[in-house]
Amino acid sequence: MSSQLAQYGDQALVNTLSGQAVPVASAVGSPPAWFPGLIWYNTTATAFQQWNGTAWSASPTPAARYLALLTTDPVAGGAVNIADAGFVEMTTSGYSRQLVTFTQATATYPSQASNNSLITFGPMGTTMAAPVQWVALVTSASGTGGYFLASWSLLAPISVNASQSIYVGLNQLILQGQ
Repeated sequence: MSSQLAQYGDQALVNTLSGQAVPVASAVGSPPAWFPGLIWYNTTATAFQQWNGTAWSASPTPAARYLALLTTDPVAGGAVNIADAGFVEMTTSGYSRQLVTFTQATATYPSQASNNSLITFGPMGTTMAAPVQWVALVTSASGTGGYFLASWSLLAPISVNASQSIYVGLNQLILQGQ
């Protein structure tokens, strides 16, 4: 039984990180203690609510996920959230975080999911001042709110000139449970 539990738990984790599914918790009266991915059913308001980083907000929808390009390794920099000093995002004109969707997690162990479309950053408005070498999965389209969920190292640093774009190919980003 433990290997099945690990497989299904791993699959749920990958689906949660990729925005495919979120766990649901029910509580009567007041919200439970928050933990990542928790959805609370508010019996007073008869509505599902999700923690937004500072408070419970109504009507969560399947979670959107975005990709950010980074100039330093967020894990080595100690980043836990987007607002952390170790999360150093590129600032070149024309750059913005891109919406990403993932395949459903596999039913194998360890479970995995991958990006299911080509992702384009740019075209850049100016030549990049610093190369990027990391891609980060985050929960917000812009700004320092939201959560840093995962990162990937590119094979080599990438720097492009004005009017050029950076591409991440189909199935190149793999989320895999442990």
